[in-house]
Amino acid sequence: MKAFQLKIMIKNSKPPIWRRAIVPAGITFSQLSMILNEVMGWCGYHLFEFEFYHLELRVVEQAEEYEFSYEPFDYIEASTTFIREYLEKNDWFTYTYDLGDDWQHRVTVEKIIEDYAYDYPQVIKYKGDCPVEDCGGIYGYYDCLEIVSDSSHPEYEERLEWMQSQGYPREYDPDEVNRTLRESFFYRWGKGEKRCQSDIYEEHFSGKTGLNATKRDKNKSISVNRSGKHLMEENLQRLAEQMKREAPERQFLSDISLKDIF
Repeated sequence: MKAFQLKIMIKNSKPPIWRRAIVPAGITFSQLSMILNEVMGWCGYHLFEFEFYHLELRVVEQAEEYEFSYEPFDYIEASTTFIREYLEKNDWFTYTYDLGDDWQHRVTVEKIIEDYAYDYPQVIKYKGDCPVEDCGGIYGYYDCLEIVSDSSHPEYEERLEWMQSQGYPREYDPDEVNRTLRESFFYRWGKGEKRCQSDIYEEHFSGKTGLNATKRDKNKSISVNRSGKHLMEENLQRLAEQMKREAPERQFLSDISLKDIF
């Protein structure tokens, strides 16, 4: 079975907080988000986003809401797009958990494994404990750590009580994480998945665990919500091509390009 060895590191964490994990192919980006949350130690109740910077592409749920965006990114639907072709062709991408706190992770595709023997993901190495959630991102987290390290700080007791209510301090336990991945994130092979993450989580909470996966994980057709930037570029290129066709005898027009128009 094909799988991907990934290194997931929280951006701007010092010392770096990261996990190395193996994730089998056959799942959607919505399901991959669930796995990354479990691997890193996130609860999973916030929105997420994948970004392939060099493709100028973002993968989100409810991608239709991003139609006619004037950011330089196209958008595709996470719940219906399989991960394999994107992870095969890209060395790294960004995973953002909690779009408010903006926990950005650099995910490096370290290795493609052709003969992975297991039907579930697993963590094989790690460094650092998981930060508390809803603290304002990595810099808010460091502010919290600074405050609770100084018992004379005026916010010490209040901040410590709040952090403890969030599970602090929570030492990362790879054995426990792998047990959960094995028992709750195993793959059920079949037609695959087309649901949003919240629906899959709800099913897990009701007691039906596992992830629907498919070995026919080729993206046959993907609906892309084009960015305003890309639409403008395409329209200008069509204009340049039309000008070439209409005035082929003119040398200065025969070599016209999008760059010339600008």
